[in-house]
Order: sequence, then structure tokens, then C-alpha cells
Amino acid sequence: MHRNLILFILITISFIASCEEGFDLNTGITLSEQNELYSLELNVSNNVTDDFSPVHFNAKVKRHAEYNINSDSRILGSWTLYSLTIDAETTNVAQFPTNYLFYTDQTFDKTEISTVGGDDLYSNGVWTIDKNTGTMTTTMAGETTTVNFTFDHNGYFIPMDGFMVWDYDKNGYNYHKILQKMSPPDPVYLSVSSSGGTIESLTEPSAFDITIHLSSDVEASYKISGSFVPGLDYSEGNILATLSGDHYSVINVNIPISIEIIY
Repeated sequence: MHRNLILFILITISFIASCEEGFDLNTGITLSEQNELYSLELNVSNNVTDDFSPVHFNAKVKRHAEYNINSDSRILGSWTLYSLTIDAETTNVAQFPTNYLFYTDQTFDKTEISTVGGDDLYSNGVWTIDKNTGTMTTTMAGETTTVNFTFDHNGYFIPMDGFMVWDYDKNGYNYHKILQKMSPPDPVYLSVSSSGGTIESLTEPSAFDITIHLSSDVEASYKISGSFVPGLDYSEGNILATLSGDHYSVINVNIPISIEIIY
């Protein structure tokens, strides 16, 4: 009880002081890694502490390169079937909601969900587009379909709830399909975890899957701060920052913490 009270007071005083200083850890220890588009930097006030002294940290995500805008960029991400017309007759898409997820490696997943009983259907395939003709070719289970596609938005990315329209012929029928964008453009997710102690006083509600949207400008950045509180009877621990996303390589930055037991 006595130890917990002392620890609480020390954490509170230290956290207030750090907030007043803006978590300026320039004199601490910094490690960083990067993937195709982002760098992840983890900075700690010290990597040697005792079981009464929290370690303050910053985790910073920074864009180090411009997004490689290409003709595929507007298609990437998740979409849901908004409406479907076959030979001018509208079908009830609510009975079988259909979702698509398009990846940068030219593959896609398709999920058809049954709301009237029966099994959901999962499938996947490959896709390519021809920007000169405005057509997309999909191949799934050995069947190839070429569709004419348009968007309701002219930017490099389609925003949430934007639309992509497909028109194509298949098995003697004419299809008019409208897909609605369900994922934000280019999101990445930051998580912070630890061993040998806990993450406290974080400047975000949760330490896991913090959604980050950076501007397209090089050097655009986002930073979170917090404290690593050593656990009882641990002689070592670590702080791990992880950056993940649908379209980029995962980044892990880990800093070991040596803990001196002094009670």
C-alpha cells in the first residue's frame, strides 16, 4: 500500500512536469524504422530506471515520401454493393450484401453475406485496369469479366461513401452495379504495447489501433505521448510501437528498459 502511494505520487508529479514540458525527450534515446511511405520513431526519456520511476516516451509517425499516385489509387480499399440493376430491373441487394476489398498487389476479396439463411460466400481473384479505355478486368475462379468503370469524384482518392459505377455484360445480361466506398483513404494504425510494466497517461483513449490520417505533404507527422510504469519484481521490460496498414509493410520499433529493484 505504502509503495503504491509513493508510486502514484511520483507518476503524477512526473506526468505533470512532462506535460508542462510538452514531453520534450530530445535528450533521451530514439530509435526509428521506416517502410515504403512512413517512418516510425520511438523516443524514451531513459532506458534505465527503477521500479519507482516511470519512463516517458513519444511515438511519432511521419510521412517521408510522397504517395505514389497512379491509376489504381482510387480503386484501393473496401467497397460494398450499393445497388444492382440487371437488364433494367433493380435487384434487392439487401438480401445478399456484397463486399469487395481491393489490394495494391492486384488481388481482391469478395464476400457475399446471406441474410435469408444459408452460408456466406467468400472468394478472391485478381484485377487490372486500363486507364486509356476506362476498363477493369477481373478474374475469379477462372472466369474473366471486363467492366467499364467511372467514379463520382475526380480526386486522387475516393472519399468515404463515394461511388464507383460498373457497367458490363455477362452471360447475355447487362449489369449496372454501383459500389460505395467503405474505407477511408490511406489509413495507418499505431499501437503501443509493453512488457515488464504498463502503458499509462497516454494522450489517446486507447493504446491500440490508433487511426492516423496524414496529409499528402512530405514531413507531415502525428505524435502520441505516454509513460511506461515498471511492474513489481521486474528487472527488465520494453516499449514496443507498431505501425500497420492495409497497403504498407508493418513497422515495429522496440526499446528495452532495464529496471533496478530498489525496495
